[in-house]
Amino acid sequence: MLDLGYKINTKELNIDWWCKIRLSIVYTTYFISSLLNILASFDRYASSCRQSRYRNFCQTTIARRIIITVIVLACISNSHMSFNLVVVNGKCWTRPGWYQIIYDTVFLVMYNLCYPLLSGMFALLTIRNMRRCLIVHTYKIKIKDFQRMIVTHLICFILLTMPFTIHKLYNGVTIYHSKDLLRRQWENFSMCMVYILWFANDASRFYIYSLSSKKFRREFLASIPICKPY
Repeated sequence: MLDLGYKINTKELNIDWWCKIRLSIVYTTYFISSLLNILASFDRYASSCRQSRYRNFCQTTIARRIIITVIVLACISNSHMSFNLVVVNGKCWTRPGWYQIIYDTVFLVMYNLCYPLLSGMFALLTIRNMRRCLIVHTYKIKIKDFQRMIVTHLICFILLTMPFTIHKLYNGVTIYHSKDLLRRQWENFSMCMVYILWFANDASRFYIYSLSSKKFRREFLASIPICKPY
C-alpha cells in the first residue's frame, strides 16, 4: 500500500525500520495464531476427558490466563527479529548467515511439523475419549464429521504451508549466489505462488469445515436469518 498508494519506497535502506516492524508483526501474529489453534485442539481434548483435572483447563478464567500468557511469551520469543531483519538486494530478509539458516529451519520444524503433529495428536485423543463414551447413533455421526474435518484440515495445512517454508529456506541458502535473469524471474514467480498458497491456508478453514461437515453447514445456515426457515 505504501509503495503503490503513497509512492513510498519501502525497499530502501533508509527505512530499514519499516522492514523490521512489518515482518516482526507478520511472523509474530502467525506464530500466535498457530499456538492458539494448538490450544483450541487441547481444549477440545480436555473437555472430552473424564478426569476433572483436565476439564479444569476449560474454565473461562484459566483459558483467558493461558491465552494472555501465550501471547506475551510469543512476542518475547520473536523479539529477536527486531534486531535481525535487514534489507538485502531490495528485499526484507532475516540477517544473512547462520542466523537465517537456523531461523528458517526452526520455522520449518515449528510450523510444518510441530503444529500438525500436536493438533493431530490432540484430535486423535479427543476422538478416542468420545468413542469411549456410551453414545447413540446420531452422536456417532458427529464423531465421523469431526474426524473428517480434522483430517482434511491437517492435510490441507501441510500441503498449503510446506511450499512456503521450503521456498523460504531455499532463498536463505542461495541469497548470495549468482543467478541469471531467467532464474531470478522463476524464483520470483514461484515465490508469488507459494505466498498465495500460504495465505490460502488461513482462508481455507471455513471452506474445509463447510465441505467436510454436515453439522457445520447446518449450523452455519441456521445462523443466517434468511436461511432459518429452511
